[in-house]
Amino acid sequence: MHKRYLLWLVLLCSLTLLPAIALNWILLKNEGNVEAMSFAASDWQQQTHGITYSPTMGNNGFFKTLRLNDRLPEVNTVVMGASTAFTIDNDMLPLGWKLYNYSQSGSPLRASIAQAEYLAEHAPQIRQHIIMLDWVIDFIYQPGEIPPVNLAPADRNAIPAPTTHSPLDTLKEAVSYPRMAKLWQVLRS
Repeated sequence: MHKRYLLWLVLLCSLTLLPAIALNWILLKNEGNVEAMSFAASDWQQQTHGITYSPTMGNNGFFKTLRLNDRLPEVNTVVMGASTAFTIDNDMLPLGWKLYNYSQSGSPLRASIAQAEYLAEHAPQIRQHIIMLDWVIDFIYQPGEIPPVNLAPADRNAIPAPTTHSPLDTLKEAVSYPRMAKLWQVLRS
C-alpha cells in the first residue's frame, strides 16, 4: 500500500514538473552564444527583409549594432534610447528622414549620448540623432559618466566558441530554484 502511494506521488510530481523542466532545458539550450545567434538573425533579416528580434530578449545591443552597420549607407536619422522608443518609425518623421531605430531594452540616457557621439564622429551622413528622454523610467536622473562605446562592425571570426555543458549540468540548472522561479514569472505574465 505504501509503495503504491509513494509511486503515485512520485508520478504526479514528475508529471507536474516535467513540462517546466523541459521548457527550462529548451531555454538553456537557446541561451548559448548571443553573438553567433545575433549574426544569424541579422543575416536572415538582411536577406529576407523580414521582421525578427534579438535572439535573447533584453540583450539586443549586439544585434542592433549589426543591423545599424548594415543600414548606415541607407539612413540619415537614428533613434537612440530605451525600449519606450521601439515604436518610432519612418511614418512619424518628416519626408526625407530615413530612420534606423537603434533603441534597446534598458538603454540608459548616458549610453544613448555615447552612441550619438560615436555616430557624429564616425558616420557624418547621420544628420538627425533622436535621443529619447525617458524621465518616466528614471533614466535621465541616473548619475554616472558617459561610457566609451564602439559601434564599429563586428568581426564574425572573433566570436568565441560557445561553451558546452554536459546534459547533467544542464538538467541541474534546469531544475534549479532561480530557473524555476524565472519560468514561473514568465508563464504568469
